[in-house]
Amino acid sequence: MPRVRHRSYKKFSGPVIYGKRSAFDFPAQALQGGSHFYRAFWLTTMVECGGRAGSIMMADGTGCTAGLHQCIAVYPRNLKRQGTLFKFLAYLNDAFPMRYFRLGELIEKEGWILTEEGELRYANDDRSNKLGALVPPNVIRSTFTPINGVVPRKGAKWRQAKKWALAFHDFLKNTKTFDAQIDYGVSEMVKFSRCYRNRRLGGKTISEIFCGKLSDDLIHEHPYLDLGMCMFWNYKTNLPAPALTRLGKSSKVFNVKDFDSYRHFSEALIRMLCTSKIGRWSTARYARSRKYAMKIWPKELFVGSEAIMPRRF
Repeated sequence: MPRVRHRSYKKFSGPVIYGKRSAFDFPAQALQGGSHFYRAFWLTTMVECGGRAGSIMMADGTGCTAGLHQCIAVYPRNLKRQGTLFKFLAYLNDAFPMRYFRLGELIEKEGWILTEEGELRYANDDRSNKLGALVPPNVIRSTFTPINGVVPRKGAKWRQAKKWALAFHDFLKNTKTFDAQIDYGVSEMVKFSRCYRNRRLGGKTISEIFCGKLSDDLIHEHPYLDLGMCMFWNYKTNLPAPALTRLGKSSKVFNVKDFDSYRHFSEALIRMLCTSKIGRWSTARYARSRKYAMKIWPKELFVGSEAIMPRRF
C-alpha cells in the first residue's frame, strides 16, 4: 500500500500520494522523433508529478487532482462547475471499466453515476431513462475532502479522504491505463489547439496563429518555437487564463515568414510565463521545468547568448 501523507496548501489540506515511477521518464532520444504535442504532454507531466503513475493531490481545494497531467475535480475558487477529472475518467472508463475497481464502487455507493460525456450525476432511482442532476462541486469536494477541502490529520474525516485517495491511486497507477492517459492528454492538447477560440488570442485558434506548424516535428526545424509552446502547454495546465493572456501578448511579434521572430516570440513568451509570481512559477516550478526541458531541447536554448530559457532571468 502506498504511503498517504497529510499536506496543506494555503487554507486547504488533505491527503497526498506520490505515485510510482513510470516508464514515461525515458531518455531524450525517445522523444525527439515524436510530435510537438507529445513533448508538451511529457514536459507537463514531468513538472506536474514527476511522471509518477497514480499521483494524487487532495490538499489544494480541488477535491481531487489526479492523472499524469493532474486533472482537477472542482474549480476551488468559485465552485461553480465540475473540473476536467470526470471527463478524463470517462475516457478511461471506456476501455477500463471502473466498476471493477474500488473507485467505481465508491462512486456507486454515493448514488452517483459517471456519464459517457464525463459528467458526475446523481443516479436516478425512479427507473426512468433520465439522468439525475449534476452533483454540485461543493458536494464533490466535501465528499472527497471533508470538510470543505480542509481535512484534519486524524479521525473519521481523514479516513474518508484517505479512502478516496487510495481508490483514485489504485485506478490510475494501473499499467493498463497508462497509455490511455497519455493518449487522452495529447489528444486534448491537439483538440484545444485546433478548435478553441479565445478573445485573448484575437478570436483565433492556436493552430491558426501558427499556420498549423505545431502539428509538424518542430524540434529540428524550429526548436525555439517548439520549446516556447511546450512551456505554454506546461503553464496552461496549471493556470489556463494567465497562460492564454501571455500567449496572446507574445504572439503579436510572431511572423510565420520571419524565422527571427520565432526566437523573439518564444523568448518573450517564456519570460512572461516564468517570471510570473502566480503559482510559484518564478521559483521552484521554473527550475523544475528547465531541468526536464534540458533533457530534450538543444543546449544553446538554455546556455549562452542565444538562450531563451536561462537559469535566471
